[in-house]
Amino acid sequence: MLGAALAVSATALAGTPAAADEASPDVDAKKYAPACVYRHQIDGSPKFIVVQNNCGRTMRLNVHIAAWPDTGCKTYTAGQRRTFIIPSIANYQTTVTC
Repeated sequence: MLGAALAVSATALAGTPAAADEASPDVDAKKYAPACVYRHQIDGSPKFIVVQNNCGRTMRLNVHIAAWPDTGCKTYTAGQRRTFIIPSIANYQTTVTC
């Protein structure tokens, strides 16, 4: 699993909400994903990042992760959810459109 976040299916996961999106030097603030995109970090070892497109249309999204490679630009159909597994040293940073 080194070098990339793994996507897995998720149905019901509980945890604490992800930190608010924060600007980073390599992220253009105009490209933040809209509020209809659900993002959530579940702390533990490992951690999980859940991203779901609730926008009612197809979106292309990239999840930025601190201390770990980003997920890369992925297509999310309306209602689609992805869960990424990351090590405990990494943290959700932000979600942007691409």
